[in-house]
Amino acid sequence: MTEPRRFDHIVVVVHDLDRAAARYEAMGFTLTPRARHPDHMGTSNRLIQFADRTFIELLEIDRPESCAPHGPRFFSFGQHAQSFLTEGEGIAMMVYAGEDAPGDAGTFAAAGLGSFDPFDFGRKATLPDGREVEVGFSLAYALPPGLGRSGFFTCHNRFPENFWKPDFQVHANGATGMAEVCLAVDAPAETAVTVQVISGATAEQVEGGLVFPTGTGQRFLALTPATIAGMTGLTAPAAPGFAGVGITGMTGGIVAPTDACGLFLRPL
Repeated sequence: MTEPRRFDHIVVVVHDLDRAAARYEAMGFTLTPRARHPDHMGTSNRLIQFADRTFIELLEIDRPESCAPHGPRFFSFGQHAQSFLTEGEGIAMMVYAGEDAPGDAGTFAAAGLGSFDPFDFGRKATLPDGREVEVGFSLAYALPPGLGRSGFFTCHNRFPENFWKPDFQVHANGATGMAEVCLAVDAPAETAVTVQVISGATAEQVEGGLVFPTGTGQRFLALTPATIAGMTGLTAPAAPGFAGVGITGMTGGIVAPTDACGLFLRPL
């Protein structure tokens, strides 16, 4: 890979998908209808799609009894979400766009970020006119040591023409994209090699941490909790863990984690 990856989405794990969706709708976001993942994942979601082709995934474990457990080379998306929720809602996974899940999985394994087989799945999606279409994805997971509950994966969207829906990308609050993802970590320099492998971006030093630019106007930030508190005016987040995101075009002030299901939303 010769260029940094672009952002794809974040996975926000919540206790109650209906309640979480209502919160985001009250903030002026448009959400896709509830979609159900295969039973072995045990999850359902609603999405906040943006015009820049990034999105926020609100995820609920609604069928825990059918969720497949982790295996020697199998990463269970559902079990990870269940474990994450024991310590509260929030961003469980940061996702970069991918085109070669087997190749990405091999790269991550060689870097000591987990030896997991690529994971393929599909589901039905409902278009704004009510029609159902097929969507499908190929994922490669990376679980860096020392980052607690935080995980990454790359996502190859196999049917983008069915997935992206312009009608759902218009938001009353003016939001147009997700341009920043922020990781709280006590020693940002220790994340440099790991995040460079996953993102393909070269670390640049900033006050209080590191920034990994995608080259398309997006930035992954690894910052100390105190730096994040100074940037947002909020209480310092727990570390290590994903703390929040920056949203381009969003009107209004910063939204605290207590109001956004465990993450802050920062207008850019």
